[in-house]
Amino acid sequence: MSACFASRNACPACGSSGFESLFARPYGEPRLRAALTDFYAQVGGLDYSVLLDAEYALARCDDCGLIYQVNIPNDVLLSRLYEEWISPALAFARFHRDLPPDRCFELAHEVKIVASLTGPAAPRLALDYGCGWGEWSRMTQAFGYEAWGTELSLSRRVHAEKSGIHVVPDAGLPDGSFGLINIDQVLEHVPSPRDTLGLLTAKLHPGGVLRVGVPNGLRVRRALRSFDRELKKPRLGRLNPVAPLEHLNCFTARPLLRLAGACGLRRVRPTWKVLLESFVFPPGIAAKLRTLLRPFYLRSGFATQLYFRRTEIRSGDTLPMGTFRP
Repeated sequence: MSACFASRNACPACGSSGFESLFARPYGEPRLRAALTDFYAQVGGLDYSVLLDAEYALARCDDCGLIYQVNIPNDVLLSRLYEEWISPALAFARFHRDLPPDRCFELAHEVKIVASLTGPAAPRLALDYGCGWGEWSRMTQAFGYEAWGTELSLSRRVHAEKSGIHVVPDAGLPDGSFGLINIDQVLEHVPSPRDTLGLLTAKLHPGGVLRVGVPNGLRVRRALRSFDRELKKPRLGRLNPVAPLEHLNCFTARPLLRLAGACGLRRVRPTWKVLLESFVFPPGIAAKLRTLLRPFYLRSGFATQLYFRRTEIRSGDTLPMGTFRP
């Protein structure tokens, strides 16, 4: 095992030591090496020499069903991955410099949905955990919230702070203070998703709402049967939810809901009225179809973009009738 990796011998979501080995391939295998080299060339480049003694391996928890990478990059390698191999400057220029109008409308709709679920006593403080370049936080500012964030990347942190976002380390987050918390495309990257979600539960106000979004791993097991073909597709095709090095945890609805419950959270669903308000069609037939289906997806039993409240409800934090369904 490479010195740049650590092995996980238990499920990072529920702690169970029982697992099924799903897939394993050395990082030095030529087809995997070629695919990853091409993948990271789009946003920078990688030093493949540190990967050659490591193995890409996937396991499925026998208890909660989470699929997870067994061997994960250590802190040093993660820092290199997100600050060197993925060039912040190239990533910003390609994906974040000029947000298309439909993405701005989508962000506004997302904030409107989560804000609609908060209780009347919830404070107008919004936290984006892993705020990146600050797009979600800037949208909460437009809705009248004080924007807070956490971000490990120095360049992204500096950029977000220029927009007036209060970016702090985990230790600087006040307990029970946030009316909105967003953790989007983060839980799949962290070594211990249970610790991360437990931390955020403690920071959520009793009348607040926590929004979680992760890639949906429903099709991953089938994709592993055609691993080499999927590797050649854009963004690794259906393998993206288990992307080597980055997507350490692959969720479907069941393990995500179980993890949330263990952290003291319960699911709430947006109303149809809120989901269908401000309906904006982006360009392209496929994008229009996704927009039409999205309200049904967000209320479904297989969604991995979910909304949660703390299980305890204090006096004065009860929501109006019809605001949500548990």
